[in-house]
Amino acid sequence: LRVDRGARFMDSQRELLQLYLQDNADGNVTAFFAQRRLALSQASAELYYLEADINLGQKNIIAATMVYNAGLNNHPDDIALLYGRAMLAARTDKLQQLEIDLRRIIKLQPDHAVALNALGYTLAECTDRLQEARQLILKAYQINPSDPATIDSLGWLHYKQGDYQQALVYLQQAFDSNPDAEITAHLGVVRWALGDARGAYAAWNQILQQDPENAFIQQAITDARRQFPND
Repeated sequence: LRVDRGARFMDSQRELLQLYLQDNADGNVTAFFAQRRLALSQASAELYYLEADINLGQKNIIAATMVYNAGLNNHPDDIALLYGRAMLAARTDKLQQLEIDLRRIIKLQPDHAVALNALGYTLAECTDRLQEARQLILKAYQINPSDPATIDSLGWLHYKQGDYQQALVYLQQAFDSNPDAEITAHLGVVRWALGDARGAYAAWNQILQQDPENAFIQQAITDARRQFPND
């Protein structure tokens, strides 16, 4: 209870929630966070964010959405809440909401590389606004040229524009820095597009050996086969 700010604040609130639920048979997440916001009004935004995150961990998308909305009604310019709601919108295919929230972040912090990259990648992946996506991703890249996620976005943008060789250069660089599932999925698709099916599966299998049902890899395989059916 005495940890009311600082680096361990979020961890302390998670632990308090577990104690609360153990000690209160009728207690729930919503009631706990309502109490904590009354007790710690100075940490209200952080507590809304944590409440939404816990609901997401419980796969309660509706509750998480309601919490983000309530949090932003009270803290309309909170960057963490805006970004959290934007990422939830991405998961639920609400791209208009995602764009609204990310553009709000960029208006508040024009050099917010993560928001710039997230919006640029989404536009490249989900729309035909590739020039606009390019401007956003390049700005993010200029701010943080070593970020694997941004390098991945730049590579994927080149793929969407049909420049597979340049896409391979960036995606290989991103993969070498951080071979996570999404980057590996993209790298495999570009290798496939260049006629290197063996190389594509060599990349994908690095993830599938640990996670045979990985959604990023399974979708990449489906997309590659659909886009290049004769390969």
